[in-house]
Amino acid sequence: MPTLGWWVLGALSPWLWPGPLPPCFPPMTFALAALSALSRRTRWVALFALGAGWAAWHAGLRLERRLDAPPLATPPVLVSGTIASLPVHYGDLLQFRFAPDVGSLGHLQPAFTGGLWLVRWHGNTRDLRAGEHWQLPVHLRPARSRVNFLGPDPERWYFAEDISALATVSGPGATRLGPAAARR
Repeated sequence: MPTLGWWVLGALSPWLWPGPLPPCFPPMTFALAALSALSRRTRWVALFALGAGWAAWHAGLRLERRLDAPPLATPPVLVSGTIASLPVHYGDLLQFRFAPDVGSLGHLQPAFTGGLWLVRWHGNTRDLRAGEHWQLPVHLRPARSRVNFLGPDPERWYFAEDISALATVSGPGATRLGPAAARR
């Protein structure tokens, strides 16, 4: 098998595990790769281990960016950020992806940076555009869903799309801070 093939097989192998990998998995695979690279006959093991460790490390980074469950009945959080997708209307519901500014997240969990939020805004009559900078009062929820054995898996979709939290705009106080940046 070609050299790249072993690495690709290793990168796909963590997805076959039934649950999340332990945090010690990437360092152990990198150590195995270093030991296996010493012998010419076991270099394929090194490539496989490097691919598995790389995939597990990236999956762990993405899982760290997800919001943990906030306490129940929390007041709305005022955050600023950029609309990162085209807003989609579903009747009186507006849904879009939101990239929060890191500076406005100081009071939330420290690792909760990066990633996008899926924002739902009920009863919105404003015209929103991708790239605009907004300040929104939102209720946050973790990007999780119920188990659905026969249908789509929203939680897997959230993970694949790098959506780290679900947000609902609540109450007044939404303010447009700046227009969409001009693209050339």
